[in-house]
Amino acid sequence: MEPVEAFILAGGKSSRFGSDKTLHLFGGKPLIEHVVRSLQPLFQSISIIANDTHKYNYLTLPVYPDIIPALGPLGGIYTALHHAKTDYIFVCAADMPFLNQEFIAFMLQIPHIYDCIIPCWEGKTEPLHAIYSKRCIPHIEELIKDKNYKISVLFEKVEMRYITDDELIFYAEDPSQLFYNINRQSDIPPSFQ
Repeated sequence: MEPVEAFILAGGKSSRFGSDKTLHLFGGKPLIEHVVRSLQPLFQSISIIANDTHKYNYLTLPVYPDIIPALGPLGGIYTALHHAKTDYIFVCAADMPFLNQEFIAFMLQIPHIYDCIIPCWEGKTEPLHAIYSKRCIPHIEELIKDKNYKISVLFEKVEMRYITDDELIFYAEDPSQLFYNINRQSDIPPSFQ
């Protein structure tokens, strides 16, 4: 398989959390470090998309600000695709402490004939745990021009491969845990407090 770069989207404001959740200590480590360490065995190149390019310097990873600010996750994906040296990228959010390496490896093995490879559990897509092709760039630019920043609209315009319930169930008894993210202090599992 051709190489795939990983990009961590860390541009959220953490408004529901009350402080910067990506640097909040979970089990003695900042949340974003759990994400990075989960990805390191799978990817030779890991970068972060964040407008504060100094906050994550200690990780010694490339950090890129949004090319066009204030577009939300679509803008982060667009920025990642622009900076990628590979034709495909894996994108995940910075607040996902329980990334499943086996499942991500499965995603990476899906033939690269699709524009997007997206998990879809019980009809709900997970665009921030997905693989995107550079072929998405012109479609995203069209959405930006139309001021339509919904990632779901992008999916209507490109070749999709959905990873559905019957596949997801192999990787977790409760596949929703594969995409568990921390939004509020109350989302922190007791084992991480």
